[in-house]
Amino acid sequence: MGQSLSRIAEDLVRAAKANSLVWRGMTLTTHFQPIYSVKEAGCTGFEALIRAQDEAGNAIRPERLFATSFAQGDGILLDWICRALHLRRFATLDPGDCTLFVNVNPEAAVKDAKSARDFADLVRFYGLTP
Repeated sequence: MGQSLSRIAEDLVRAAKANSLVWRGMTLTTHFQPIYSVKEAGCTGFEALIRAQDEAGNAIRPERLFATSFAQGDGILLDWICRALHLRRFATLDPGDCTLFVNVNPEAAVKDAKSARDFADLVRFYGLTP
């Protein structure tokens, strides 16, 4: 049996520069958007967002990035790459008391549902709690 997509994605992210990954000619980076709560009067966590640029530095919208990747047959791998990139970056910024919200592509979640445990393992790999 071959490597899991989780492991392949993690290997790619570990081989990349700290804050970005070049994949299929695009540079992928993670950004964190604060999530505020009026009830708690402050930031309750951060949403991980993927940003992509082509080789000329033009922004690529996430929906186009994923649509193209799924059409080419590697959308699930891209989703895992984004997860690993988000987790690696967040682990370097989190003082230990923040919550991270990670979006998972619905098509990837359905097609790769058997790998839910791999995601929890990836979260733990970075010292975070699922």
